[in-house]
Amino acid sequence: PLVSSGALIAQLIGEVVLALAAVGFLVRRDLGATLARLGLTGLRPAHLVLAVLGFAAAWGLNSGMEWIEQHLFPAQYALDAQATSLIAGGLSFGASIVLGISAGAGDELLMRGALQPRLGVVLTALLFACGHLQYSWFWMLTIALLGALLGVVRQRSNTTTAILVHAVYDLAAALASRH
Repeated sequence: PLVSSGALIAQLIGEVVLALAAVGFLVRRDLGATLARLGLTGLRPAHLVLAVLGFAAAWGLNSGMEWIEQHLFPAQYALDAQATSLIAGGLSFGASIVLGISAGAGDELLMRGALQPRLGVVLTALLFACGHLQYSWFWMLTIALLGALLGVVRQRSNTTTAILVHAVYDLAAALASRH
């Protein structure tokens, strides 16, 4: 695989540091104000329901877009499937868990927690897609749509819920792509 647990943890640390810096941790905000600004609040039962619905919507969106790409753009589909296999295909079960948690937590903390309140759902989703340049334009469109979905989850609940949706989604995707 192209990634390792160490690289994933390093990326998570980098995204957390960027998110904290972006909201002024220890410059303009103390810990409590930083957590509130990032949307890191507790999960209520309604948030858990939204997390389940968000995961189902993300999985359905991914499956539908994958079917469209496979049937309308088969050459691109093969390249995107190869990229996914190179990233997650050879990961161990433990590394798949690290991938799910690190990508879910880091991406959501930075994108939906720090950036979305300033940039909005659409621009943040486009920036999120730009972080996945290893894929074709079609799969980047899919990722932008997934980013918008996660943005709506964040708007309707909190960043904690978006982290949960993203982490479970990435874990399921990583486990599904293992050889």
